[in-house]
Amino acid sequence: MKTKYFLTINVDYIHDAITLNQATFFDDIWRYAEMAIKSGGNVVIQQEYTNAPPDVIVTVTNVNQLAELKTKYDNIYLRLVKNG
Repeated sequence: MKTKYFLTINVDYIHDAITLNQATFFDDIWRYAEMAIKSGGNVVIQQEYTNAPPDVIVTVTNVNQLAELKTKYDNIYLRLVKNG
């Protein structure tokens, strides 16, 4: 039986990877997300808070949805790197 993986990502990790120009970390986030989805699981991207429950931004359930989301963040990353 294949193990399903479920991944929760704090959106701040994505933002930090972009802001700090950490391409390897940025790519690793998406690589692990893809692995989770391909295992039959899903990925939850959420905003986490210190004194409140997290807000779910999106639950990704397939690789096409993940690719669309990654493209949006790639565009932000590329704009910042180009202008940075």
